[in-house]
Amino acid sequence: MTNLPEEHPEVYQEFRNGKFAVQLSEENPFGQIPVDQATEVTVNKDTQTVGGTTKFSLKPGAVSRYYLVAEYRSGFLARLRDMVNSNRRGFSHPDLQKSRIKVDDEDVSTVEETLANWINPFEDSSDLVSLSTGTTAPADVASDMKEAYEKGKRAYAAFKKERLESTPPSKKFHDPMKKCSLKTFATVLKKKQTKCNDGRTMILKADRALFGSMIVMGQSRHIDMKELLHYPLGPLPWSLATPDGRLRKATSCL
Repeated sequence: MTNLPEEHPEVYQEFRNGKFAVQLSEENPFGQIPVDQATEVTVNKDTQTVGGTTKFSLKPGAVSRYYLVAEYRSGFLARLRDMVNSNRRGFSHPDLQKSRIKVDDEDVSTVEETLANWINPFEDSSDLVSLSTGTTAPADVASDMKEAYEKGKRAYAAFKKERLESTPPSKKFHDPMKKCSLKTFATVLKKKQTKCNDGRTMILKADRALFGSMIVMGQSRHIDMKELLHYPLGPLPWSLATPDGRLRKATSCL
């Protein structure tokens, strides 16, 4: 393309005149497409056969004759469509229909509403806030999260000194290590405990990914979450299931 003005000045001049695209419809001046794409949707489309070339014929002579007259056959087919008025007239585009515009506007509004409810990470704030839940981290949680890298380096230095560099080592290499137990946003959420009928204590933890998806879909589809959560989300009704989701063995619930 760099040498096009010197090697092919006539093609270069045609490109300068805007003849590098094809307009198939007179009603849509902004619907021009490249020349090779125009060939795909006209000549190549009109010459397609069911199953491709292999289903048409396996004889080289028949295939050669078929494609030698392909452009003429495509032209005849276009003339026939003009004669019977089978071509669609007028400007019509699926993306510009009122129903599609309405759906796109609703999708954009939903995305804007979702983003507006999130925390803006570019706002100046001295607090450490979770982007997904909007929870502000307490002082101890913020300290652990900010100093996690330094605490990890100190733990590694102690491990190296006690088990690798000391002679003899104060601790064996495979001895258990003490966890740092750093606090994160997960520790901010309080865990509720309940006792089962057999005396076991269980921790009830909500699946945040599941409920997050339910909230997003409920907002976009205008679903009342209180009405939705009236029904059990598990495979068994609440009257027939234990808190951990297993089937009750007693028949009194029946």
